[in-house]
Amino acid sequence: MTHISKTERILALSLIALGIALRLWIRLPTDLWEDEIIAATHSAQPFWQVILNSIRNDVHPPLYFLQLHIWGWLGRSDIWLTLNSVAWSLAGIYSIWRVGTLLYGARAGLFAAACLAILPVATYNADQLRMYAFLGVLLTWSFYLNVRVFGEGRRTPGLLIGHAALLIAIVSTHAIAALAVFFNGLYALHLVRGRRPLRNGLFAWLGIYGIAGLYAVPWLVAGMLHDANIGDGGGFGEFLLAIATTAIGNIAFGSPFYIAAGVSIFLTLCALGLLTARTRALTLIHLISPLLLSTLVTLLLKPIYKWNFFSAMEAPFIALTLALLLDQPPARRALRILVMPLLVAALTAVNIATRLTVHITSHFRDAANLIAANYRPGDVIFVPQPSIFWGMAWDLAGPDWGSTFAIAAKPSPQWLSVYRKLGPRIVEALHLMPDTQVLEKNGYRIVVGTESADQTADARRIWLVTLPRADLPRDYPPPALNGLTLQWQDKYQIWTTLYAPTPQQAVIPKRLDY
Repeated sequence: MTHISKTERILALSLIALGIALRLWIRLPTDLWEDEIIAATHSAQPFWQVILNSIRNDVHPPLYFLQLHIWGWLGRSDIWLTLNSVAWSLAGIYSIWRVGTLLYGARAGLFAAACLAILPVATYNADQLRMYAFLGVLLTWSFYLNVRVFGEGRRTPGLLIGHAALLIAIVSTHAIAALAVFFNGLYALHLVRGRRPLRNGLFAWLGIYGIAGLYAVPWLVAGMLHDANIGDGGGFGEFLLAIATTAIGNIAFGSPFYIAAGVSIFLTLCALGLLTARTRALTLIHLISPLLLSTLVTLLLKPIYKWNFFSAMEAPFIALTLALLLDQPPARRALRILVMPLLVAALTAVNIATRLTVHITSHFRDAANLIAANYRPGDVIFVPQPSIFWGMAWDLAGPDWGSTFAIAAKPSPQWLSVYRKLGPRIVEALHLMPDTQVLEKNGYRIVVGTESADQTADARRIWLVTLPRADLPRDYPPPALNGLTLQWQDKYQIWTTLYAPTPQQAVIPKRLDY
């Protein structure tokens, strides 16, 4: 650790201010995309149903949705819910500053906060109604406890219990968060090796990570068995490119310059981290090992690489590695003055470009506006896919449109088999069977479920709303539906298809401008 100069302090605080400003800029008008709609819908359920809903209708454990539910006590607007991620992202900057200061000194802590503030993926996650900013805070403090418990041997009951609880919280946040616990465990083993007596450290490690590992088993199995929209994998080079770009940030889609910048930043950081003794273990275990493991598992078993999870998992450690490289003694002056400022400047440029250009939307709001502008008495909106139904219900009927258990598609044969094993009393007590497949609110009639087409039999016109992918029947959209023929179609990511007895035209309202 060296003394922080006035110039360094000003530059670091300026980068932190820039990062905060980019996080506080919320893109308007808001339009939650599919994964965000799923999170928002979970959080809008009664507290106890949030847990059941995440188990029944999601691949992820419920902890993030539970805290979002509590946040929603003050409101359920799109902006207010998005501010939850903004708050966690700001908490992430504070956490990495505090942890960096406690473990490595004030200079490293300030640099770590500045690096996380300008890291594109951390800024991007502040704009997403997803669990990744929340996960980053948990991982940062888990790293702190790892160092205290295993690196410094501070094995008080409070620290041991707190560390185990934090690891369980991490597992309870994401379907494959057990991977984050695994890498934490590897780093803890590295720390244990450097202390004596070795036996005491190993016993503590087995206790804490054994508990977390046992707790993780059912969630990890569920995550591997469910369809989590993970890609079909690829070779080592493809994985290297994917992680190199997305670990730094969801680089402006298709921009060769920014993709090259992202790859260069990540590879340079890994090389410098491995060449420096202070950051070697951090780089190898938290930055490079996820790439190697994801490649191995994908080649041998099934794809596990989800860029948003892996990048969120690596973000605090990218910031810490950068900070420790910046916090070099005078003997490493060339590294501090020449290489590291270039990395920081490149990160800042990519961060600003990514924030200004990258925006994900499923266009639920555009589809809802289209239907609202053309809806007539006697029309029915038919949405076969449950998550797409949630999006249309959110935008047409409002956030409090109803229960995902009471208004739901008919259970699949697999779920009916589970319900039979649970028994009718438990199924009834937990309200697991839907009451209806029809939502009627705000003048709209919306039907959910592929097997619910018969609920549209009396419709004068049918609005079929779909997202083209594998969970739809092959013939969708069909040429005719309940005696009505396909008359008009809008393919704007969310497909809106109008069925009517005679030729029809629809008015397309102005698309949302992002």
